[in-house]
Amino acid sequence: MYHANGFFNADGSCQRWKINGQTKTWKTKPEKFRIPIKHGLRDYSYYTDENQSLFHKEEDCLNAK
Repeated sequence: MYHANGFFNADGSCQRWKINGQTKTWKTKPEKFRIPIKHGLRDYSYYTDENQSLFHKEEDCLNAK
């Protein structure tokens, strides 16, 4: 489970994005990865090496209630 930095629900908690598939890695580029994630019913995206600064892990959340 990942939380989006700077995006909050109506109650003030962080938006939660759930891992929704298998991690993709490349043999020729071992530093690259892509993990499918989803939020709610219709929002889908990827957690990648390029956008990992936009998310934090659930256990690292400073906004925990």
